[in-house]
Amino acid sequence: MESSNANTSGLKYPEYWNRPYSAWGTLTAWDKFFKEKTRNLSLQDSRLCLTNELEILEGKFGPCTNQRKKVVALLRALKKGSVSLGKRKVDHENDDGNVCEVEELYVDVNEFPELLKYCQSIKEMQENHIDEISQSGRHLSILLKWSVVDSKLFKIPVTPPTISRPALNLHNLKVIFKEYPGLQADNILDALIEDKKIGIVRTNGWLEWLGLKKQNHDDYFHSVDTYTALSAIMSVLLYNPVQ
Repeated sequence: MESSNANTSGLKYPEYWNRPYSAWGTLTAWDKFFKEKTRNLSLQDSRLCLTNELEILEGKFGPCTNQRKKVVALLRALKKGSVSLGKRKVDHENDDGNVCEVEELYVDVNEFPELLKYCQSIKEMQENHIDEISQSGRHLSILLKWSVVDSKLFKIPVTPPTISRPALNLHNLKVIFKEYPGLQADNILDALIEDKKIGIVRTNGWLEWLGLKKQNHDDYFHSVDTYTALSAIMSVLLYNPVQ
């Protein structure tokens, strides 16, 4: 088995590379090693570190060696399986005119193929010669790190899901409230209905928030069980702020 015989100066994890090149494995093998070494679950940090290691190793072996070929293969796999957004060690001015460093972000497009064209669009914006567009690209890169995307950049517009309204069984609540006359909860509920703060859907005794027409119940409402609703209402009624 061929040894790597690498000069490990400058490498952060020489123990990984001081093995036969055939044991260097794949990107997944490195990710597993990185996670065990650092207890870091971030794929981005793992791929950034691997890129740094490979760029150092690339200059340590001759062009025709098996070790160099393995390094090149890993670098190609990195570029194919991810999109890099941002530039390391490059400073940019923010809105206040202050210089700030842009963090490099790696996106695994094999795992998230929908993000490939999105990331390419951001990269084109970052490299645009117009400062305003370039800055927007950098901001979108930062937002992507926190799983926030701009739906306008997708080929097919992303529409947010319809949020259904809560629906309660009013009859069951009123029966329970009558067992606690001192709380006046039943009177409060009646007053809200009278003031049209809430309305009653007569069919099946469901409560409907005012202004929402009931058509298909499953499309517009989600049922809140009586005990959950009771717990929330009682928590408000019994709330005693600390003075």
